[in-house]
Amino acid sequence: MSITLEITNYINAIAVLPQQSFQTLSTSIERVAILSALAKTPLTLTELSELLSLSKSSVYRHLKRLQMCGWITQIKDKSTKKLVYVPTALIYLCYNVEDNKLIILNDIICIIVPHCRALLFKFQNKVIKSDKCPYECERRSECLRELRKLAKKLNIDYPLDDVESIILIYKTVALRELGSQMSTPLLTIPVNRTRLLYRELLTAI
Repeated sequence: MSITLEITNYINAIAVLPQQSFQTLSTSIERVAILSALAKTPLTLTELSELLSLSKSSVYRHLKRLQMCGWITQIKDKSTKKLVYVPTALIYLCYNVEDNKLIILNDIICIIVPHCRALLFKFQNKVIKSDKCPYECERRSECLRELRKLAKKLNIDYPLDDVESIILIYKTVALRELGSQMSTPLLTIPVNRTRLLYRELLTAI
């Protein structure tokens, strides 16, 4: 199933989730596998069950937890008329609220890398990679080229030789796009310019 333009309308550029949501994802191999699969393409409950070799009831429970925590949403694909699950965003930032102020945590982030739609998830000093990371797939040179262009455009001086660099660059993009909108703890924040960038990348694949 391909990602249609209609489905990308439901995917935010950035989601800001509480730390508990990141804990919920990181403590379950099955939930990481589900989000990794949905990062690549929208899937139905049945398709996820078959792909992961898990019972429908088990997958359904994990899907509900992921929905409740803000990671995914369910929509009706107009082209197939099926109910499918998709990620709520392409960059997930983690926040805590301290003294009634929203604090973005610097060391926790989740990113769906556009070119290969790999999932990069950093939590508690661990980096979780789904399938192949951008530096192991056949499109490595394309990822590097796009990241260099993005870093140069935003005056970001990071070495582009590891997964941490990808996380730093996309996080910088996300924070710069959010700007003053970070004054309130919103669950998801669609940012027009970033959303358009990722829609182009997603539909081009």
